[in-house]
Amino acid sequence: MTAIAAAVGLSGGAALYGLWPEESHLLRACAGALMFAAVSVPAGWWLGWKYDRLARLSVMDPLTGAYNRRFVETGFVKLTARASKQRKRMAIILLDVNDFKQVNDSLGHAKGDAAIREVALALRHCAECGEIVARWGGDEFMVICPYADDKAVATLLRSVRERLEYASLRTGIRLAVSAGVAAYPADGAQISQLAQIADTRMYADKLLAKRDQAEQESAQAMAQ
Repeated sequence: MTAIAAAVGLSGGAALYGLWPEESHLLRACAGALMFAAVSVPAGWWLGWKYDRLARLSVMDPLTGAYNRRFVETGFVKLTARASKQRKRMAIILLDVNDFKQVNDSLGHAKGDAAIREVALALRHCAECGEIVARWGGDEFMVICPYADDKAVATLLRSVRERLEYASLRTGIRLAVSAGVAAYPADGAQISQLAQIADTRMYADKLLAKRDQAEQESAQAMAQ
């Protein structure tokens, strides 16, 4: 479309410029302006599109399509300022893929990447109330919730885990996550504070899941 617009504008402007006599200064000036616009407008549009695309890529994780850590760290100040003005609370959820190293070691990095993408897909699918999904780093994800209601957070996590169970059956990769939650402003005002608290609670959840799994395996072994 850009090439067509430029071609039409240039050819039309050139034709008019050549047809009009020398003394028709106003008409010749209009023709020149038409040719200039035919070049500058598409070029400006293209440069603007490239800038927007690069700006978007700078805040997106290329593997998962989720936001990246840079986006969260730079945008969280604006989110908290808005929440403070409206006297609203927020919650952040930090999630870690269980046994991810085992997936990489036993199945390969391609399967590991596939597992990361499936977790991101599940999070984005379940984010139906304005939640922001970001890849925090490695096999960790962060979800920023525009609410701090315990029931709403529990519902979101339950939906994510159910979807990962289906994804596990479909892909043949065991997909499960551990999660920790921190609330703004009760647990802190900075993203670093909230992430640290959520991280501590996430690892407590991970240890609990490992203990439950060990007890189930022990019970199965005794039953046999």
